[in-house]
Amino acid sequence: MCNCYSKTDPDLHAAYHFCDSGSGHRYCWDPKTNIQACIMDKPITQADCDSSYGGKGDWIVECEHYTGACPPGMTSG
Repeated sequence: MCNCYSKTDPDLHAAYHFCDSGSGHRYCWDPKTNIQACIMDKPITQADCDSSYGGKGDWIVECEHYTGACPPGMTSG
């Protein structure tokens, strides 16, 4: 499960565009915190975050091993 978080606003976690529909990925979203995450077979990299968010290192990759449904408190989108 991965996302990119903003160094300037650490509460901002984005992952929606990494979870293409039909790709076998699972998009998860926490409506209380607005944190997004994507459960996928292959984790994203720092280069993925850089290329998606301006390439300046302002967004940091964050991944943890996770399988199955979205974690408690998160909804599947």
